[in-house]
Formats: sequence, C-alpha cells, structure tokens
Amino acid sequence: MKRGVMRVADLRDRSRPHGTCWLWAGAACCGSPRIFTFDYDRGEKRTMSGPRAVWSISQRSALGSRLAFMRCCVSSCVNPDHVGSAASKAEIGAHHAAAGVRKGTNVEQRRAAIRVAWERTGCQPTAPAIVLAIRAAGPGPSNMALAREHGIGHTTVSRIRRGESHRALLP
Repeated sequence: MKRGVMRVADLRDRSRPHGTCWLWAGAACCGSPRIFTFDYDRGEKRTMSGPRAVWSISQRSALGSRLAFMRCCVSSCVNPDHVGSAASKAEIGAHHAAAGVRKGTNVEQRRAAIRVAWERTGCQPTAPAIVLAIRAAGPGPSNMALAREHGIGHTTVSRIRRGESHRALLP
C-alpha cells in the first residue's frame, strides 16, 4: 500500500470475513469504519467514513451530492460489492425498510416501556386539554409565557406548536 492510497486488496487485508461482509478491523467511530484514503470530491487525502471511503477506493470517482451507504446494512462492512449511493437519506431509509432492517422491532412495546419509565420517575404526559389550549393560543404569546401558564417546559410547548408532539390531537 502506498502512503494513504488504499486499494480493494488493502480493504480485504484489514478486515475479517463474515459471510459476504468484510468487517473492518481498523479504526472506527461509533461502529463505522474511519479510513484514510483519497477523496475524489475534495481532491485530497483525508479520513472518511466507511461507505464514502469504500466508494472512493472501489469506484475511483466523486460522489458529488450523493450519499454512500452499505446495502448490506452492516455498519462495519467494507466490501466494495455492498456499497451503494443514494440521492437522499429517505432513499437509504427506503432501502433499509425493503431489506427488513427494522423487522422485529415492536413499536408498541417500546412505547409501553416509555410509559412505565414515566410512571417510575413521576413524569406525566401532557394533558390533551393543555395541548388544545396551546394550539388555540395562536402565534401571539411566547412559548415561555405559555409554559409558565400551563406549568410545563417551553420545549414541550414548542414541540406541540410545531406538530412534533401529540400528533393524535392535530385537527
């Protein structure tokens, strides 16, 4: 390997085979490989995330505004056959959904666990009457004023106003 220039063979040598995936044995951050190689978008050598680096090593071309991701959905994989590109995070999410990455995760079970945790810590969900009153207040009063009036946090008021919280009560 020349200084800083990785090849596909170097990726294979620095990883462990696991099925069809090559699990990176080098430096990583939050489970994602960190690889020093030439970045065709910037025209310089630098440390990049695993999928972007694998794209640069295997394709030897710039990604531009596209995003690189591993189609096998294994964050530490560096197999060039598994790298893909997408126009947006939504496209990557659609690929992951089609691949069944989230299968087996039970949303109702997680929500029930959150409710149990709230009960144990003494937290109470915001009452529907308060949510409706905040939405009826309009843009006039500030979030801080509404929070003081109803005895809740200003961030909770902000989330209710933006529609991020209590969506079931939206008109």
